[in-house]
Amino acid sequence: MKNINSKKNDSRYLKQFLRDKCLPLLAEKHTYFNIRDIRACLALNGWKTCPATLKIYLSELASEPFIYHAGKGWYTFVKTHFILDKEPVEELIKLLKNEYPLLKFSCWSTAQIRSYAHHLLNRFVHFVYVESDAIPSVAEFLRDKGYDVWKNPRGLTAKEFSIREKTVVIRRTLNRQPGEDFFSPIEKILVDLFAENRSIPLTELEEYSRIFRNIAERERLSMGALLSYARERKLKKTDFEKTMLYTISAF
Repeated sequence: MKNINSKKNDSRYLKQFLRDKCLPLLAEKHTYFNIRDIRACLALNGWKTCPATLKIYLSELASEPFIYHAGKGWYTFVKTHFILDKEPVEELIKLLKNEYPLLKFSCWSTAQIRSYAHHLLNRFVHFVYVESDAIPSVAEFLRDKGYDVWKNPRGLTAKEFSIREKTVVIRRTLNRQPGEDFFSPIEKILVDLFAENRSIPLTELEEYSRIFRNIAERERLSMGALLSYARERKLKKTDFEKTMLYTISAF
């Protein structure tokens, strides 16, 4: 019978160790874990692994499914994928599509994540992201439709910001962002909400962390998309990744 050290040099036992020991151990500490976490766990337990072999076994475990893909080398045991509530921004999107059929834009609203907050929100903010040269005309159009429009509030203007009925904030879109239609995916919403909190008063940091944790632990996110967009928005690791993702013990 092979001893434990000989097993660690035999790739046939690697999948068994991943399933029975390594991945459950990571799950006790992390809601999401990446390939670096898995390699570190294996190394700590004396396993020498070929990257290609490890990738094959992780793919097999995800297809069973034992674990679930969470984007770009990330995994989780969270089974249910996040389903976005589109209703709060459907009217706004319909208005913009009818008026500007060729306009590229994306929308989201704080109403879409209200159920994950500790304090129920009474008033909501809609966000519209468009090309910078389209901001003035979109702002004027939405004002004519009865919206309380804030055109790219910064600095002194941001200090005057307040949430009223049908409040809309219009920002410049970024070249690379998650999502393919007019509805912003949850990964974009979470990053944008964090970034917006630095400009306008939306929610306390503690409340944001609670929202993030509640979503991430109940429903599956794409950590790959989330972190890529955070970098696109130039959120430093000490600012977003190591602070916000710490709420789910990802690092």
